Amino acid sequence: MAKISEFLEIAKYLIEVGGFRVNVNNPFIFVSRLPSPCYIDCRRLISHPEFRAKVVDLLVYYIDSFLKIPQFDVIVGAATAGIPYAAWVSDRLKLPMAYVRKSEKDHGTKDQVSGIIKKNNNILIIEDLITFGSSLINFQKAISDAGGLCKHCLSIVCYEHIKISRIEGLIDIHYLISGRDIAEYANKIGNISKAEYGEISEWLDDPKSWTGKRGFDWSDVKYQ
Repeated sequence: MAKISEFLEIAKYLIEVGGFRVNVNNPFIFVSRLPSPCYIDCRRLISHPEFRAKVVDLLVYYIDSFLKIPQFDVIVGAATAGIPYAAWVSDRLKLPMAYVRKSEKDHGTKDQVSGIIKKNNNILIIEDLITFGSSLINFQKAISDAGGLCKHCLSIVCYEHIKISRIEGLIDIHYLISGRDIAEYANKIGNISKAEYGEISEWLDDPKSWTGKRGFDWSDVKYQ
């Protein structure tokens, strides 16, 4: 059985598989158009059976210990990176699984949700990473339209920008490890420099200010 202290090992796994990258001088640009000095890629973990199994252990442990399994009827994976983790978690918990797309299909039944969600089913969304969390509004609506009730999302990583997000108060966001935890670990083991860690910390504390200092227009950021 996993222990809470093992959550921090996710940082080790991500660094080892190249899932944590830093570039202060040429920031990464997210889908939201938010510039960032670091990039976290949980998708790289799925290619490493040992690491992904440990992450799934931690997801199941969190659900069992803090969310309580009986309250959920279906585990729903958020497209695309949340889908494999939802499949592994639902298999471990012996619960039905479905997944939700970012938009309706443009063919066939045009469903946004694939799988079976019955009326008033309690849903847990599984994500790999959350920045602002605004895409969850779309996912929640799709699940509601399918008849489900969705008040919780569990993510492997959260950057912790959700305090300035439109999602706050609509869905309870849970996560195993924060972006700051990963940056702190990377700094501790010498994976990044103190200067890089300082830039990441400043970005996490105030992404709007950091964005302006780097010459980017905050108004271009979609999910504020």
